[in-house]
Amino acid sequence: MVIGFLYWKRESIREGWRKARLQMEHGIPVKVPLHYWRKSKSKTFTMTFGPKSGGGYAIVPPCRETRMDGPKLQAEAEALWGVELIPLQS
Repeated sequence: MVIGFLYWKRESIREGWRKARLQMEHGIPVKVPLHYWRKSKSKTFTMTFGPKSGGGYAIVPPCRETRMDGPKLQAEAEALWGVELIPLQS
């Protein structure tokens, strides 16, 4: 499931991650219980999930890699973590 900066931020690192690892063109929009909690210094909001949340949408795209074993799944998690470490100003 892709939400927030991973979905809409259009800088080269996140966009490159999406293109290399996901099939965004085949993504399915889904309604999710998103809740926007607080503003950060960069004027974005912290997003969480909860049963009493107003709701929002996310995209569920298939991965480009269709067969995942332990090492491949770990590599995917590390790649995702790498793009999430990018400062919000980028």
